[in-house]
Amino acid sequence: MKKFLLILSLILTINITGFSYTINSTGKSAMIQWFQNNNYWTNTYWYFDWEGMAGSFTWGFTDYIGQSTVYSIINNTTLQKWFDNLNTAKSNGTLTQAMINEFYDAVFQSIVDGNIIAAWDFNGLTNYGSSPLTATKSNSNLTVGGLARGIGVLTSGSATNNAWGGTDMVGNNISQATNLYQDYITFTLKPNAGYILYLDTIRAYNIQRTSDGAAYGQWQYSKNGGATYTNIGSSITWGNNYSSSGNLQASIALTSIANMQNIDANTTVKFRLLLWGASSSSGNWYLNNYQNEEDFIIIGTVASNPSPFLNTDKSTVNDFIYSQSELGPSETQSFTLFGGNLTTDNIVITTPSDYEISLDSTSGFTSSITITPSTHLNK
Repeated sequence: MKKFLLILSLILTINITGFSYTINSTGKSAMIQWFQNNNYWTNTYWYFDWEGMAGSFTWGFTDYIGQSTVYSIINNTTLQKWFDNLNTAKSNGTLTQAMINEFYDAVFQSIVDGNIIAAWDFNGLTNYGSSPLTATKSNSNLTVGGLARGIGVLTSGSATNNAWGGTDMVGNNISQATNLYQDYITFTLKPNAGYILYLDTIRAYNIQRTSDGAAYGQWQYSKNGGATYTNIGSSITWGNNYSSSGNLQASIALTSIANMQNIDANTTVKFRLLLWGASSSSGNWYLNNYQNEEDFIIIGTVASNPSPFLNTDKSTVNDFIYSQSELGPSETQSFTLFGGNLTTDNIVITTPSDYEISLDSTSGFTSSITITPSTHLNK
């Protein structure tokens, strides 16, 4: 009997390592650094420059070999408006440093907005809004499931305009909101075939509520169709401003959550926001329209997912035979199996007749072995 020892060497390739920016401001320029790690760019720098109070405004990018492109037309509508206003102010002599600083903020936000993967605008909604509510903006390589009310969230009575939500979130705690009343809202994200999702942030958002509406909430996520959920951070107290201006909520970071990264097309991420603490069944709670752009925004990256590959290196296997006069089994020899961009689907290796295989050089030899890539990936 001949024996193989299999040496595993699987490689995981990650296309985009993340998004971040740094600011270099000397009175003339700002620079935003966008770190990429793929087949095209190593380090890409977005920049914005002005040439003094009477100078011109430009922005563009430089790639890692020092080439540069200045955009004469800025595609982002909001940024273009800022650009036009600054040039008008420069022409009529009313340009101020405060205006420059505000434009800086707009530039930085515009670049971050380039990574918006899903967003909802609540302006114009009436009667609590539809359920599910389709995203106003979404990445073309991502399937976004609309904002949906759980069966315990009702839409009876009068509703405020320009907001999305419901009533009757009367549970006393998170357990009642989950199991007894099913008072929650949800949405889903799923990368399309050939793409991977990396989640970054739930941007700052605004909650409007009546004095008797839901007072508390808890964000959660699921990657198994809602069978189980994991909390994101701790519970939230929504605030006591009952006017239409609502209560501004802090952004929620997702980059440190390993399960929110490297999500392939076989996985749907379901977000759930549990709601409780209403003192009356008629108390209202809403995601609020509070700004001129989209009001509820998810930041992330949808990257192309290279095709998986799997191959062997058999150069170490030589003269793997023995004659009938030899007692056998033969000495153990090994080969290397290597691959990349693999899913968690099992790899099954079956030997030809008269051969056995194992992951150990001294034991466990059999005619077939099963390998799960997720337990052997070199990350």
